[in-house]
Amino acid sequence: MNTAKSFRGLCPRPRIVLDSRGFTLVEVMVSAIVLAITLVAFLGTVIQAYRIDEAARRRDQVRAVVQSFADDFSRMTITNPPSPFFQASIAASGAGLVWTGSTNDGSGLKFRLGNDLAAPEVTLTRWVQDMNEASGVPDDVRVNTSGIGREIVCRFEARWRVDNREQTYTLWVVRADT
Repeated sequence: MNTAKSFRGLCPRPRIVLDSRGFTLVEVMVSAIVLAITLVAFLGTVIQAYRIDEAARRRDQVRAVVQSFADDFSRMTITNPPSPFFQASIAASGAGLVWTGSTNDGSGLKFRLGNDLAAPEVTLTRWVQDMNEASGVPDDVRVNTSGIGREIVCRFEARWRVDNREQTYTLWVVRADT
C-alpha cells in the first residue's frame, strides 16, 4: 500500500483548471432558445396589437359613414321632391328608407372601407318607421298627437367582416317632423 501511494506521488497528473471566463455550449443553446421564445412572443403581441388597431380603425370609418347618413336623416325633410332622401314606411316591416341613387331594401347599400379591393365591404341597411308618441315604441300607425308633429325612428345597421369575424354597428336616430 505504501508503494501505491508513492507511485502516485511520483507521476502526478496535471490538474485541469476550469477557466470561468466563457460559456459552455449548453448555456449558449439554452439562452438562444429563451431569446427565440421571447422574440416570438413579442412578435405575436405586436401582430395582435396591429389587428386590434386595424379593427378599431375600420369601426371608426363605419361609424363616420353611418353618422353622416344619420345626420342627413335628421336634417332632410321626409319628402324632398323630386328625389326624396327617404320615405317613412307604412308597412309594419319598417323597410321604407329610400337611398339617394335608389338601392334595394333587401340588399342594403354596399361600399368598401378604403380604395383597395382588399378592404372589407360594408353592407348598410336601414329601418324607418313612425313612433307611437304615447308608448315611445315604433308603430305602423301614423298618429300626430303632439305639437311637434310626426316622430320617426330610424335604425342604421352596418355589417362587415374583419379576420373572418362579422362586425356590426347599429345607430338609432329619432326625429320629429312637422
